[in-house]
Amino acid sequence: MVITHYFTFFRLLGNCPNTYTYTKALAEQLLEQRCGSVPLTIVRPSIVTAALKEPVPGWVDNMNGATGI
Repeated sequence: MVITHYFTFFRLLGNCPNTYTYTKALAEQLLEQRCGSVPLTIVRPSIVTAALKEPVPGWVDNMNGATGI
């Protein structure tokens, strides 16, 4: 059962390397569809670092970016 969910998860991601890029692409597509010809700008933070307090100080859940090493 777990293996089935694992493969389903990666089929959903397609060419996206992780869930962040997958959900980012979904949001961008949704906005493009809904906004039509209205000019659209998407602003996102360029760097996300480790947690200040929650769940624990310094917590990071990936190996990407400056704190992932």
